Amino acid sequence: MALALWTRERGEVRPLGRVLAPGWPEWVGTDGVRVGWVVRDRLFLHVPGEDRCWMVALPDAVEGVQPSPSGWVCALGQGFVTVDPERAEVAAALLDDESDPVGTRAGRDVGVFLEAPAHRALRMADGSELELPEGGSRSRWLTPWASGLGVTWVDGETVYRLAAGGKVAAVGRVRGTSEVVTGPGGASVIRGRAGSLLVGARGFGVDGPLVDAARIADSGESAVASDAAGAVELRLADGQVLGRWPGRLDPVGFLGGEALVHDRATGTVRTVSGRRVGEGFCGAQPASSGDVLVGPGGRQWRLGDEAPGAGGVVDGLLAAGPGFFVHADDVVTLYVAGREHARLDVEEVAALACGVEVGTRQRWVKVVGADGPAFFDGDGRPRAAPVGATVGRRRASRVKVAPPGEDSAVALGGRAWPVPADHAAATAAGAWAWTDDGALYALE
Repeated sequence: MALALWTRERGEVRPLGRVLAPGWPEWVGTDGVRVGWVVRDRLFLHVPGEDRCWMVALPDAVEGVQPSPSGWVCALGQGFVTVDPERAEVAAALLDDESDPVGTRAGRDVGVFLEAPAHRALRMADGSELELPEGGSRSRWLTPWASGLGVTWVDGETVYRLAAGGKVAAVGRVRGTSEVVTGPGGASVIRGRAGSLLVGARGFGVDGPLVDAARIADSGESAVASDAAGAVELRLADGQVLGRWPGRLDPVGFLGGEALVHDRATGTVRTVSGRRVGEGFCGAQPASSGDVLVGPGGRQWRLGDEAPGAGGVVDGLLAAGPGFFVHADDVVTLYVAGREHARLDVEEVAALACGVEVGTRQRWVKVVGADGPAFFDGDGRPRAAPVGATVGRRRASRVKVAPPGEDSAVALGGRAWPVPADHAAATAAGAWAWTDDGALYALE
């Protein structure tokens, strides 16, 4: 991917280095023009086709995002911030430091504080409250519309919506609600136990298929969703299937009028017709040995070299040793010199380790499975436990990473970069930093 990474600090533009892989983001979406993703307390924005990516520092970890070309609203623990996507900086904030909500939900024009005994729905423009009936203020499913001054909620099995200054309207029924997704003007997809209720911006809802996730188009007329078979586009007015695509696909939204999905099998963000707009949205739990790093972006790397090695490491567990590594997902595979070397006969893997046997320099792999630990040699054959073994480890790093819960930062000497990371290592140009969820940054 290798996108130039920029941010704004106190109004000044600052280059940070490059994004080599986004990894598994906590959220990925689109406003129809740009693609964005969240890693902890940072929002990344990228216009497909450009070689630059912007990172916006936020005051707290993100709980949800409502993207819009006029402003991306990020829900935080105690309120909301609105990011200007053109300038890639925080433009407004609606925070309540004295509140302690159990959750927040963001819309472009309304933000919801989920509190006890009653929830609050606030206008993003001025912080004034929308008047809610008791059923709405106490519903765990109270959700602001993606755009427009309104909210939707579920009370019992009945779905209601309310526009500011209007009357409460019942739009349908659903059993066993597990998710409420809203679009503009009250369009929504409510996932139930056995199916979904599809609601257009006008009229009543219709029964639809059971879906795992959904994103609604800016028109409010259709939604792209995922189910057990792949992705599906549905017309909200009547539930008609407008398109279906097989695979491990999660909905991202609509880009240029076409459904956009996250293909988990390849780690790409692409349109349903196949146009790729992002790569490296994947990764395994990272492992490193010496200057070899495996896992971020589903690939293997040599620290300081931005040209990745072979791919195929999409998700799962990893362990690395000198010149080799082992990867466990549906199967356990041993890689030597970057290529698949052997498959190991183990199921239900809980932990991995590998290294060399002192004196003989023979490779060994330890796999903890359902029947306990098993050992293999460098050709994937079962063997006895190694004697005097050492585990391959990366040398101690001079780079410091902010601990969990603090503002994201990586520091080396007198330099600091405000990127989210769990691990880092010094390079000739600066530092590399990566997360346990597969993101990788080359910092300068």
